[in-house]
Amino acid sequence: MAGELIRLQPRDIELLPGSEGEHLRPAGGSAGGRVGGEPRRSRAPAARGQVIRHGGVDHAWTLAEAPDGAIWVGHSGLCRLTATGCEPEPVLAEQPVRALLFDRRGRLWIGAGSGLFVRDAAGIRPAFPGGGGPAQPVRVMYEAQDGDLWLGTFGDGLYRVDARTGIPQRFGRDAGLPGVSIRDIGPDPAGDLWLGTEDAGLVRARRTPTGWSFRAIGAADGLPVAGVHRVLADDLGRLWLASNSGLGVIRRADAHAFADEKINKISGLLLGTRDGMPHPEGNGGVQGAGIRLRDGRLLFPPRRAWRRSTPSACPWSDPPWCR
Repeated sequence: MAGELIRLQPRDIELLPGSEGEHLRPAGGSAGGRVGGEPRRSRAPAARGQVIRHGGVDHAWTLAEAPDGAIWVGHSGLCRLTATGCEPEPVLAEQPVRALLFDRRGRLWIGAGSGLFVRDAAGIRPAFPGGGGPAQPVRVMYEAQDGDLWLGTFGDGLYRVDARTGIPQRFGRDAGLPGVSIRDIGPDPAGDLWLGTEDAGLVRARRTPTGWSFRAIGAADGLPVAGVHRVLADDLGRLWLASNSGLGVIRRADAHAFADEKINKISGLLLGTRDGMPHPEGNGGVQGAGIRLRDGRLLFPPRRAWRRSTPSACPWSDPPWCR
């Protein structure tokens, strides 16, 4: 049973708490597998989901859907999910893969332990054979509207890969980036980027006539969390921040006003166990540590269970703007 993937049919999913990690099961049944750990024992009758057994898949960190509908799995290697298992890519055997992204051209970008790779019709190859790429493993990726690819590393800062030339540009402390351990890269509706960092809180990246500017918002500035694992915007003008200390919520307008030096403090909320979260610590450091559903709800993976947030619901009364 070790190293199983679970393919669920299109139906409601019931998410069960466990002693460690996250558990998933289809409604009305039980198909147990701890994300990043050993599968658990069933707690209910047989699941209606399909269990894909493949001994080579352990600690599945990230998933990506190809244009043809195929599912690729990043674990201690890379494989493509099939009807009978997960077909491995020998080129990346025994390499931890924590970030996967299909770009608009259908290429698969792969953040592996030894660097960044790209897969296209010719196969898998290093993304920057001539050098100049990240010196640390890529943990998160984002393709901007202009086609540029943004790469976040854990210790080597931020990279932008020009869509026209394919040349990477690094942003570190010398370029004004406040933190170099990037946990997340998220778009802002206004066209900016929000960076979740381990060492500088939330960072706004904005294009300027001369390049890019960066402005950090930390705990001392009113940010309700310190390190930010994931940044998701809702339709009500708020930013939701996953962290090790809980789920933070701030107004997007306040974050911009602070970054523009129009205010010197922001306010926000920190949601934890008293607000219904099974555990305050949020998982992060991999591609997609939280998603926005089509109906606008947000889904975050804290320890022990998944946390689904409905932005329109506001169970707290302070600060007043949440009402």
